[in-house]
Amino acid sequence: MCVEPRFSYGELRPWLRRAATGAFTAVGGDSALVVSSDVRLDVDEERIHLYGRCSVRAGERARASR
Repeated sequence: MCVEPRFSYGELRPWLRRAATGAFTAVGGDSALVVSSDVRLDVDEERIHLYGRCSVRAGERARASR
C-alpha cells in the first residue's frame, strides 16, 4: 500500500508525521488529514509518501482510512 497525499491540486507536498495514536498526520498549507491503518505504515526517506505491506486471505480484512 502506498499513500501519497497532495494538497492544492498536487502543488503542495504535505508534512508527514506520526501522531501519538500511531496514525499519521499530513499537513499542507491550510489543509490536513489523518491516515490510519491496521497495516503498519512507514514514511519513505524523502518524506514524500507512506508505505506498508500486508497479505490478506479470504475472509480477512485490513483497514485503511483517512
